Amino acid sequence: MKAWILHLWRQVRASYWFVPAVMTAGAAALSLGAVQVDRWLHARDQSLLPQSFSTFDAESARAFLTTVAGSMITVAGVTFSITMVALTLASSQFGPRLLGNFMRDRGNQMVLGTFLATFLYNLLLLRLLRGFATTEAVPETALALALLLTLGSLGVLIYFFHHAAVSIQVGTVIANVSRSLDKTVERLVGDGEDGEPEGAAVPPPAGLAERFDREGVVVPSSRRGYVEEIDVERLLDAAAQADLVVRVECLPGRFVVERKPLARVVPRLVAQPIDQRQVRRIRDAFFLGDRRTTGQDAEFALEQLVELAVRALSPGINDPFTAIQCIDVLGDALARLAAHADRRPWHADAEGRPRVELPAPGFGDLLDSAFHQIRQNARGTASVTLRLLERLIDVAERAATGGARAAVHRHADMLRRSGESLPEPDDRADVERRYREVIAALERPAEGEAGPG
Repeated sequence: MKAWILHLWRQVRASYWFVPAVMTAGAAALSLGAVQVDRWLHARDQSLLPQSFSTFDAESARAFLTTVAGSMITVAGVTFSITMVALTLASSQFGPRLLGNFMRDRGNQMVLGTFLATFLYNLLLLRLLRGFATTEAVPETALALALLLTLGSLGVLIYFFHHAAVSIQVGTVIANVSRSLDKTVERLVGDGEDGEPEGAAVPPPAGLAERFDREGVVVPSSRRGYVEEIDVERLLDAAAQADLVVRVECLPGRFVVERKPLARVVPRLVAQPIDQRQVRRIRDAFFLGDRRTTGQDAEFALEQLVELAVRALSPGINDPFTAIQCIDVLGDALARLAAHADRRPWHADAEGRPRVELPAPGFGDLLDSAFHQIRQNARGTASVTLRLLERLIDVAERAATGGARAAVHRHADMLRRSGESLPEPDDRADVERRYREVIAALERPAEGEAGPG
């Protein structure tokens, strides 16, 4: 249940309407509260403000609130239009799959919420002002808050112009995507508390693979969509209560059609019937949606940077510097993944019994997703080819398994062959030198491993 609530919370926070809705609701409550405070103060012939605010009469207060309310809704419309222009530019320059990052931008949401909240506060206060007939009864505290909100909105408007200009710069876009990638990698290689790989202390039960194939009960998908997230905690609870073992068949990021197997379950010890209620509990741990997300889908997080790099290398843009910046971020993520390529896929319950087999994405597949398209589009570009090899050196130094090192070796060979097409002999020599450095790094013990002798 906790993961379901967190999943829903992330969905709501990622929407463009949530923060403005909360801020406007707060403004409505503030207007009512401020008026009640003024009524209480007037009844006691007291004031919280300097004498200068007493110069407001009902007519001037209405004029002030009307002017501010009209201005705020106009400014809100202008900022929304600027935001739409920025989204259109981002979609054409960086790719439509990155629009979600702009929609989740908390700065834009706060700006829109500030203007709408100020508009609603002044509008409601204008309506409530009808209850104050005399100069002495003008809600001075509420009017002072309206003035503060107006001045704050002017500051927010200046911030918005700066933020809008900065947010569409390629460096900012890459930094935002890299932060999302860092969170995804952290969830893959560790639990975020002690940094240990998930399931590292749980050995795989012997002979269980044959049981899954022979007697496993299929947990089918109830609808089509992308697997956005898997609630491992719910899977563990459901499996422990029914004394089952679960093998996940569809990893986050995969598209499933209706009735496609999401998982297979078998009894832990003895053959016993598995009812549909238990199957439904297992299925409820899979969150399906209409699009891929970066929460647990490391491949999608990598592909967002790949798309930026590939677009930068297109003939119409021809910006290898952006591609190189993307490669640097990809290399850092891949180096951390390579260091934990030996993590075991088994998760245990509270008593230490293995319950859920959740295979991690293969390191070779992630390396392919990160470097294949960039290498293919960088053919003939020496700087990008050399930077790919440099980042492979970092990955090779931390590769923890033979499979990871083999994947790095294979990509180094492909980059070496791509470098043979470079027209400049010195560039080809640089490629060969970087390739030799990758091979040398693969032959050394990985970081954290003991050397021979």
